[in-house]
Amino acid sequence: MSSPSFTEKSATEWYYQIRYDASRHGLVNEVSLRRMATEGLLKPDDFVWNRTRGDRWVPARTIPDLFPPEVLSPSPLPPPPPPVPTAVSPRHRTTLPLLFVIGAFAISLASWVCQKIRSGEQSMPQWMVRLLGVASPETTGEALSVQLISLYLDRNQFDKAEALILSLVRHGRDYPAEVAVLKERLRTLRAAASRRERLQYVLQEVQAFLERELPEPAEPLIRELAQTEEYRAKAEELTARLQAIRRQQIRQQTLERALREGRLKEEAAREMVAVYTTGKRLDELLRLTDTLLRAGTNAPPAAVLSVAYVYLAMDKTTLARFALQQFAGLAALATPADCLQGAALSRRLDDPATQAVILESYLSRVSTDADAWIELAALRAQAGHKDAALDCLKAAEKIDKAKVRERASDPRFDSIRETWTFRRLTR
Repeated sequence: MSSPSFTEKSATEWYYQIRYDASRHGLVNEVSLRRMATEGLLKPDDFVWNRTRGDRWVPARTIPDLFPPEVLSPSPLPPPPPPVPTAVSPRHRTTLPLLFVIGAFAISLASWVCQKIRSGEQSMPQWMVRLLGVASPETTGEALSVQLISLYLDRNQFDKAEALILSLVRHGRDYPAEVAVLKERLRTLRAAASRRERLQYVLQEVQAFLERELPEPAEPLIRELAQTEEYRAKAEELTARLQAIRRQQIRQQTLERALREGRLKEEAAREMVAVYTTGKRLDELLRLTDTLLRAGTNAPPAAVLSVAYVYLAMDKTTLARFALQQFAGLAALATPADCLQGAALSRRLDDPATQAVILESYLSRVSTDADAWIELAALRAQAGHKDAALDCLKAAEKIDKAKVRERASDPRFDSIRETWTFRRLTR
């Protein structure tokens, strides 16, 4: 061992190396080294070194007064075990000859049975086949090999059966006709197993496609399953599911087209929400409606009104009000019928300001609607615009005075009820 290099350390400082450990430790003084020896951290067979030792590492036991005497003294050896008696007891002396006779008979019987099996005169029992596992032609006869091949085929252990057939041919044995039959059976069973695996894979693929509502790639696979006896009933079930998905997709496309063209009204909007809810794709519906609203003034007013119906069917009243406010900005381009529907929807959502804007746009084109004038008058009176409310009532009174009297009890007219003009128009 080469000594570690150091320069100005005292000769009383030591390096030490624990036996069976390649690392070295230090420097420690003599007091610390002696304490380690006393506490058992340093053993007599460990190595130590300091500058007084030159290039040699020495066992720690060679350092005088480092270890206590009891540590250096060898521990007494344990007493030797008592000798094993070699004499055979009288009881064993009487049973040993009997055991020898039974053993010799069992060996003879086993040799005779193995010879019969090897020659093919006797077949090996099934329990023995299971116990022995794979057998080779060197240890079994051709008749036993045929039985093993048949057993492996019954268990669908095709690799083991093929290996045993190849082993028979490789060792130059007579090739029995039974093995040729089993080889053909092996080919048939493997083809059937491969076909079963293929059909199982096809079934999984169909289920995955239908789960994602993709009927086009699923349809040819279902036809493949329908051509088999074992999967024919399952194919009919999958066909019914595929047709249901297609009907739903066709209806969904029809509703989406109606939404974009502004032909989607309240009942159809509820159906559309139900379709998307069934498919768990409400996020797609929200993206579609958001796209229509982001078109701004380029969006058809009727489409914006349809979006409001969709939001109302989804119980999203805030979004429905926002859509109606956008529709109010486009009301001048909307049809009168859409304006009336937008005004009625705004009243349901308790948004009188939007309703008033839509009615004004409607009456600018259809000024002969007494009900619309009365409704606008009530909104103006509710908002505190008394003169505007009375002007609307005058316009309605010129068209249909009876309707003005019928709706005079509307509480929204309370702010103008005591005026002389209101009394005159409603008497």
